[in-house]
Amino acid sequence: MGGDAPSWGRPEPRLTDTVRALPRIGIHRWPVTCWPAPTLHPGGNAVVIAEEHGGFAFGGNKVRQVDILLGQARQAGADTVVTSAGPHSNLCRVVAAAARAAGLDVHLVLRGEPPAEPSRNQVLYELAGARLHWVRTTDAFDPVQAETMTAIADEARANGSTTAVVDVRTAPGSTLCALATTAVVDELADALADRPPDRIMLAGGAGNTAGGVLAVLAARRATVSLVVASALAPAAQLRALVRNRAAAALDRVGLPTALLDEVSLEVTDGQLGGGHGVPTEAAVAAQRATARASGAFLDLTYNSKAMAALLADYRPGSWLFLHTGGSPNVFAPHPFPADAPQSDEGAP
Repeated sequence: MGGDAPSWGRPEPRLTDTVRALPRIGIHRWPVTCWPAPTLHPGGNAVVIAEEHGGFAFGGNKVRQVDILLGQARQAGADTVVTSAGPHSNLCRVVAAAARAAGLDVHLVLRGEPPAEPSRNQVLYELAGARLHWVRTTDAFDPVQAETMTAIADEARANGSTTAVVDVRTAPGSTLCALATTAVVDELADALADRPPDRIMLAGGAGNTAGGVLAVLAARRATVSLVVASALAPAAQLRALVRNRAAAALDRVGLPTALLDEVSLEVTDGQLGGGHGVPTEAAVAAQRATARASGAFLDLTYNSKAMAALLADYRPGSWLFLHTGGSPNVFAPHPFPADAPQSDEGAP
C-alpha cells in the first residue's frame, strides 16, 4: 500500500439519489453487518467480516439486487418473471421466493441436467413452486440461456401473461444489480467510518456485485483497494466484466467512467481450482478457519474460495471481507475428510 491512510471518500449524491429512487418490492430488510475477526489471518493482518445477508429467503447479496430487479418488473406490469443461472443458483433461490412474495409467477432456466436428488437450493425452488427448465450447457454465458428465456416469455405472453425476462448477464439487468450493490459500500462507510480497510475482498462470478463495489468506490473517490477472487471465469474475463458493470453503473447516473482508473482493482483466479462449483482443499480449510475464528459460515462455491485467497495474501494492510451469502450451500457434504477433534474413548 502507499503511504497515505485509506479513505472511504464521500457519498456521491447522483449515485445515491438514483439508487434510492429505484422501484422495489420490499424484500431487503437488513443492512450489511460487520464484526472483527482478529485471529483469522495467519499473518496477523486485521480482518473485518461484513456479511451481506439481506434477511430474506436465506439472504445473501442477491436480495437487494432482486428487490430492485423485481421492482422494475412489477412497475412494468409483469405478472410473470423468467430468469436463468446455474443449477444451484442463489439468484434463482431469491428470485423464486421474491416472485411469490410479490404475487408473481416464476420460471427458472437452469444449466445442466436435472439431478437424481435435488440440491439444497433446488429444494427451495420446488417449495416456491417455480417452474424449472433445463438447458444442456455448463457455460454461464452460453446464449442458449437467453434464447430459452425469450421462448418461455413469448409462450407465456401468447397465453395472456405479462412476462419480464430478468437476465443479469447483460444490461439492463446487470446494471441494476451493480447499482443495487453500491449501497453496500455506503453502509460500510457509515459502520466503519473511523477504520476504512486497506482492501476489500469478495468473490466474483458474473461481476455484478464486484462491479457495484468498484463503481461506488470510484464515485466516492475512495482510496480503498478492491480485490476480487474469481469463482467462475478466468481472471482476465472477470476483470473485463467487473469494469464493464461498473462503467455502466456510473454512466447510468451521469458520472465519468474515467473515475474507475483511480481505484486499485485486482482480480485473481488463483483459487478457482477445477472451476465453478468445484470445491478445493484450500476452500474447505478457509471455510473451517473462518467459522472457528469468526463465527461466519461460508459456502464452498464462492465465499470460501475468496477467503482462501485472502488468507494466502501476506501483504501488509487490513482487510474487509464481504461475505455475499449462499447459506443453503453451506450444508453441502464436504468433499474432503474433516479434521474434527477426536472424542475420548468411552465418553457418553
